[in-house]
Amino acid sequence: MFSDIQVLELPGNMIERLPSKVFLKLNLLNLQKIFLSECQLVSLETDTFAKLSNLIELELSGNRFSAVPSHTFDQISELRDLKLNANPIVRISNDAFVSLPRLIRLELTGCRIGAIETWAFRGLSALQWLRLDNRSEEHTSELQSHHDL
Repeated sequence: MFSDIQVLELPGNMIERLPSKVFLKLNLLNLQKIFLSECQLVSLETDTFAKLSNLIELELSGNRFSAVPSHTFDQISELRDLKLNANPIVRISNDAFVSLPRLIRLELTGCRIGAIETWAFRGLSALQWLRLDNRSEEHTSELQSHHDL
């Protein structure tokens, strides 16, 4: 029934949590783009995006993530565009995006980032666009040392 759907747009829905393997269970395996902005999402299961090998764009802006949901990225290594804008993310830990070697665009604007660990962006060899505006100014100089992506 849903197997041909390529784009799923659910912005503004009060979802809070996505169950384990939710897209697999709904036979939404052909998804290329998922828009889940302003859904009040707090966390994602490790296998929320299981078997979504065609997923290239993921919009998670305006939710309630306090950390980058890195553990879910192992399932979507083909991702090209990730938006985490306006989440209360305070720190970007080492290897936060290491499972996303094909990521071209990463947006983290309007977050509360106060610390970026030295190897936070390791593995992002294809990255062409990184947006971090409206973050805490006290650590802006740390970005100078992140030239070795």
